[in-house]
Amino acid sequence: MKQKRKLIIILAASATFLCAAAIALAAQGKTDVDDVIQMKTPIYEEHQRPLVTFTHKKHAEDYGISCGDCHHDDKGQPLELVMGDPVQSCAACHSIPGQRARGDQTPKLDFHAEAMHDNCRTCHAQFNRDKGERIAPVMCNQCHTN
Repeated sequence: MKQKRKLIIILAASATFLCAAAIALAAQGKTDVDDVIQMKTPIYEEHQRPLVTFTHKKHAEDYGISCGDCHHDDKGQPLELVMGDPVQSCAACHSIPGQRARGDQTPKLDFHAEAMHDNCRTCHAQFNRDKGERIAPVMCNQCHTN
């Protein structure tokens, strides 16, 4: 029990440190942002579905999504960013692969898949409600395509 508690404390401290580092890096200058990002990092190795391809340009220009709508601090507050500011990847803070197992007391959003699904599907569902149409994908196979 003590080992599990220590691990949770270490993970929480690490996530806090990484988020603080992301904020510090954002203040140092700009970097290039890939327009199309395939979510292909080691954290996805266990993923059973095809990887998601994300487009910054489409979300920023076509849908008016601000950087802070996705990129946030360790308290969930939007970061004040513009396209090109350096940021950590989602996996830097949401670093546990997959989803939380039933009964696990680790915070849900420490799990990468939980954080991605929560952020993306919540935003997509709200977009659809606002438009009165089912435009943004909310079903698994709509984002996880071949």
